Amino acid sequence: MNISKSQMFWMIFISEIVLLTYFALGPALKQARQDIWISFIFASVGAIVGTFLMIKVSLLYPNQSIIQYCQTILGKFLGKMVAFSYICFWFFISIVLLRAQADFISMNLLNKTPLFIIVLLVIVLIIYVNWQSGITTIARCSEVIGPLLFIAAFLPLFLNVTHMDLNQLLPIYTDNKRSILSGTLITFCFIGETSMIMMVTAYIKDTKKLSASILGAVSLGTLWGGLMSVAVVLIFGPKASADMYHPQYMFMKSISVLNFIQNFDLIITFFTQFGILIKLFYQFSISSSGISQLLNIKKQKNVSWVLAIILFLCLMMTRDLNYQSFLKPWIFVVFNFAIPLLLWTVGKIRSN
Repeated sequence: MNISKSQMFWMIFISEIVLLTYFALGPALKQARQDIWISFIFASVGAIVGTFLMIKVSLLYPNQSIIQYCQTILGKFLGKMVAFSYICFWFFISIVLLRAQADFISMNLLNKTPLFIIVLLVIVLIIYVNWQSGITTIARCSEVIGPLLFIAAFLPLFLNVTHMDLNQLLPIYTDNKRSILSGTLITFCFIGETSMIMMVTAYIKDTKKLSASILGAVSLGTLWGGLMSVAVVLIFGPKASADMYHPQYMFMKSISVLNFIQNFDLIITFFTQFGILIKLFYQFSISSSGISQLLNIKKQKNVSWVLAIILFLCLMMTRDLNYQSFLKPWIFVVFNFAIPLLLWTVGKIRSN
């Protein structure tokens, strides 16, 4: 299985847009309000540094995934413990993503369809895609959906410029450092969630300028998130924005150009649904691949079946999965910054 740098770029970009859209923008705006742009600046620095560390440690062992080089760097026992914790982390993200997508579809699109039907159909689709060449198929889909999602995400920002009021950003820096820090941590949780790099880099043969490609995707996704957050504040004001659950959709609904171009929220919803499917596909793929490598199981399809059943049961046992009570910032700091830093430091010392 091989993927290209451009495919990796679009996979990361799609991940950034999806996570910001579903999870980050609303809670971050609630905390930072008109200072959201400051939170995005600090969060982007942390995300870029964390992603850079993941790339560097992966390039120390270019033909191995994190499941394999963890054991090389830290030893068999500790390496397997860290590898297993990453698998659990990826699988938990799959649970949260699928629940968020199923709830969104159930409430806004198919409100008369039982939730378990929606979940079951998505899981069947995930299994099918993972059986069809796995990560290679997902990467090819990303190359098609990525540019379309890019247009659907950035174009609305220009269509609503005439309704923006720059005074809504005042006063700048309201001396509430804790709110800005909270907004920064929430934003970092999602724009810095690029740990799949350490699993997928092994499939990239040409690693020249790989860092530029991946960091470019993180920067572009972060730029969109920052611009969208600021645009929401400029349109609705900091107080109203803080009370919105999905502020970007409210922003899309407000677009009206000559009373002709309207209902832009339908377009972004359409492409975002494809984006979250791609994110789900590769989260599930790296989870099943990670277990196969960790336990030396040759038939990954058998692992996919078991994981799919566990995924379905986990979702059915949660009537209302409140991700904010589970996705603590320190978890993302550990998996997306602290552990990559540890692996890179020890790996660099051992290689020398």
